[in-house]
Amino acid sequence: MATRADVARVAGVSEAAVSYAISGKRPISDATRSRIFAAMRDLDYRPNAMARGLAGGKSMIIALLFPTRERGMSNADLEYVLGAANTAREQGYHLMLWPTDGLDVLEALALQKGGMIDGVLLMEVQMEDERVDILVDAGVPLGLIGRTADAIPGVVAADRDFERVADRAVAHLADLGHRRIAMIGGSTSTVHRRFGAVLRAENGFEDACRRRGLTPHIFHVDSSVDAGRVLYDDHFAADLEYTGIVAMNADAVVGFMAAAQNHGDRIPRELSVISIGTPDNLVALTVPPLTTISPPARAIGAAAAKLLIAHIGGAEEAPPPELWEGELEVRGSTGPALQVSPESAEQVTP
Repeated sequence: MATRADVARVAGVSEAAVSYAISGKRPISDATRSRIFAAMRDLDYRPNAMARGLAGGKSMIIALLFPTRERGMSNADLEYVLGAANTAREQGYHLMLWPTDGLDVLEALALQKGGMIDGVLLMEVQMEDERVDILVDAGVPLGLIGRTADAIPGVVAADRDFERVADRAVAHLADLGHRRIAMIGGSTSTVHRRFGAVLRAENGFEDACRRRGLTPHIFHVDSSVDAGRVLYDDHFAADLEYTGIVAMNADAVVGFMAAAQNHGDRIPRELSVISIGTPDNLVALTVPPLTTISPPARAIGAAAAKLLIAHIGGAEEAPPPELWEGELEVRGSTGPALQVSPESAEQVTP
């Protein structure tokens, strides 16, 4: 493997000149730079990314902080991480995944102050997020996969437009004639800590129902398949008070639909289900296939990383958050509402 000394020897320059050509830290003549780059190509020399960054005053590493908390990292979360990692690599950066305990950002702050990372991406963003306040006050370049309640100067963000997505989900069910619609939301702990994605989706769901003259109801459920099964058994097995479900809980809706199948294939004949939080790779686990407005998770993660790297590079102003919806994919879990009159039990198509 070629070394920097090999490049210097072939180009007829000093190793310092090779470093200057790579980092741009000091000016060198065009002729010298051309000889150095030609030697690098001939020798197939690839400078180490971290060494190149440190020579230019940057580590070329960003840290993505993810609170493990109650559920760890799901397949859906991993899609955001992959989107951010791929874009960082394309921009010449490395992404370091940093699982954290709750709101602990002090280690990442120390790394940034020590020059080991250039900026931080945060996931699981709360409406009022202590981590954001700490990092902003310390002057750490910061990007969010999610949003706080209010935009913060100098902080870039990419997120789903949860209010719009919830409205589209309710509209889909209402257009099918459903008038009794409930939501499978997040756990009570996500509500108490004011997790932005859950609160925005739930608020959007309630507003969408009320605008249509419907009474919204939200079931707060832990993020697990078993919790979804228990929800169905406790509230839907004996009596279908609701005929339409909007799910904002990827794991719970899988268990919910499995329990429904065990009680006689009631979806979508009696109960329609649409998810605004289940990625396509989990749809294969549901019977029938789940109607979704899936999060474009990789695109959102990629956008957040790109915005942060531009900010690190000296972009003067943080643009407004980039908001994404996702595409409505109508599959087998939604259908016309079942309307039953006192005189007949026949299905009437709205």
